[in-house]
Amino acid sequence: MQGSVLGVAAQTAGSLVSVYWGLAMAGRFCGAAVLRRIAPGAVLAACAAASCCLAATTGFCSGITAAVTILAIGLFNSIMFPTIFTLAIGTLREDPAEASGLLCLAIVGGALVPLLTGVMADRFGLGHALLVPAACYVWIVAFGLSTLGKRGRRPGALPLDPAGA
Repeated sequence: MQGSVLGVAAQTAGSLVSVYWGLAMAGRFCGAAVLRRIAPGAVLAACAAASCCLAATTGFCSGITAAVTILAIGLFNSIMFPTIFTLAIGTLREDPAEASGLLCLAIVGGALVPLLTGVMADRFGLGHALLVPAACYVWIVAFGLSTLGKRGRRPGALPLDPAGA
């Protein structure tokens, strides 16, 4: 709705949210297909890097470029959460149940990051505030890359599955 982005009416801006979620759904299907052929850590790192670039582009651009790049983030975001969860659980041998619980508690970051982004938007403007999620995406890239080449349980394997142990 901001003049520096598209300057559209609230109803039009609201309808664009469905574009984000539509891209997220497409990303989930594409990601599932890609994950059959490419290592999950590499897919995660690539999706997070793409989202980081898109968030930064949105922050430093305006008009249709800013609108398209912010909406395109949905395409890449959709595969990250399940991949992060599976990679984190799959690389832990000791107690995957406890690790699963800790990961669920870590989701609180999903509540804190938007709050911090909002504070930054109020102080420095919306464009600069998008550097907050961009920094988070850099962290996710590092996690994805850190899982490459690690030997551990096969993602998705049950703890009692000898092939996955």
